[in-house]
Amino acid sequence: MSWLRFLLVLALLFLVLTPEGIDAKKKKGKGKGKKRGGSNFKRLFNKKMVKKGPRGSLRAAAHSKRLYFGAAASAYTNIRKYKKILASQFNMIVATSECKMMRVRSRKGKMNWKWCDDLLRLAKKNGQFFRFHAIAWYLATPRWVEKLPAKKFRAFFISHTKASIKRYAQPRVQSWDVANEALEQIQKNPRKKINWRKSKLYKKFPDHVEVLFRVAKKAAKKKKQPARLFYNDYGAESSRGWSKGKADAIAEICKKGRARGAPIDGVGFQSHFSLDFNDYRGVAANFKRLGKMGVEVQLTEVDVMCGRAVGGRWKKCTKWTPKKAKIQAKIYAGLLRVCLKAPNCSGYITWGVSDKWTWRPADHPFLYDAKFKPKPAFKAVSKVLGARKKKKKGKKGKGKGKGKRRKGKGKGKGKGKKKKGKGKGKGKKGKKGKGKKGKGKKGKGKKGKGKGKGKGKK
Repeated sequence: MSWLRFLLVLALLFLVLTPEGIDAKKKKGKGKGKKRGGSNFKRLFNKKMVKKGPRGSLRAAAHSKRLYFGAAASAYTNIRKYKKILASQFNMIVATSECKMMRVRSRKGKMNWKWCDDLLRLAKKNGQFFRFHAIAWYLATPRWVEKLPAKKFRAFFISHTKASIKRYAQPRVQSWDVANEALEQIQKNPRKKINWRKSKLYKKFPDHVEVLFRVAKKAAKKKKQPARLFYNDYGAESSRGWSKGKADAIAEICKKGRARGAPIDGVGFQSHFSLDFNDYRGVAANFKRLGKMGVEVQLTEVDVMCGRAVGGRWKKCTKWTPKKAKIQAKIYAGLLRVCLKAPNCSGYITWGVSDKWTWRPADHPFLYDAKFKPKPAFKAVSKVLGARKKKKKGKKGKGKGKGKRRKGKGKGKGKGKKKKGKGKGKGKKGKKGKGKKGKGKKGKGKKGKGKGKGKGKK
């Protein structure tokens, strides 16, 4: 029996100390790590590809956190304030419609990439990433394409996907919305059956989601360029409440599609919210679920609107108030916190820059108002990102009264911070007063003479 025990111990030691045994331990450890926090996709952010941005900007703060911080943009406005904000505050831009099929393939037999090219050119000029939106969307399918027979319809979408990847796949364009809004909002039992949107795109090409992901990834590999492929949709951000069914359906698409070889790298959650949104825990839980699958997530079309849906119709905002602006700021900041805490959340993109241009007029949805002034939402986002403000240099001037860090001449009483004045006193740079908030300033010295006492912070 003793010999048998001895041999058993030797066998166990052999298994543990061999390379195979050590590798098995490492793999086991890695698996545990993934279960706890999910995959970290922020590491994919290539800092060398883009400019950092000016100190104190949202862009610089996002850069330090390896976060894609973007906005839907236009290449055709000449308003200086808009151009300055877009270039200084965001490290990524995305097209609203410039790259969609309805623009590119509006006429049969012709391709017009001009609008999409111009926006990519702007991203290069500003040293920004570019997010491609979107290859397949049922509302962006030109009518002449919809009239094609099913076989040609399918072939056309495959051809268009290849053409898009071939033209734009590059390190600057890593995130791609391959399929957009392919699901119905109501999902009764998504584990058994997915309720796909009953559009002509689905009817003529029912498996277009998985097929186009495979085609896009293969085209990117052929070009030897990176391409993170996303499924993008709205009303599915939280895994609880009214959006649970659609969120579950997307999770099933990722799980089963990836198991069948469809390279679904990530999910884009559009995040169009009203002021009554507060389910941050549901969003965090949804991100965590997808993270455990190894799926990247991004908030892709963020806006927080004053209006809201009532009985299936949109009711516009009637009055914008400071209280509503404060609630909006809280939602913008809350969503950003969820994204920063989730290791698989790599992007936070707003669906515009200023309230001057929005798909929801009168709803005040963005970080800047119609006059391009930062709103409370901007300040809240800045605080969450940890953006540092630029240090303001003190102004030199003359005069009486109040001022900060001013060197001035004159008599009289005045309140201020760190004033260098002239007053009676003995000695060089003598100090009068008691404690930190004392009376008096620096006394007689090299600065000269003069009368006056003042209360202020040291």
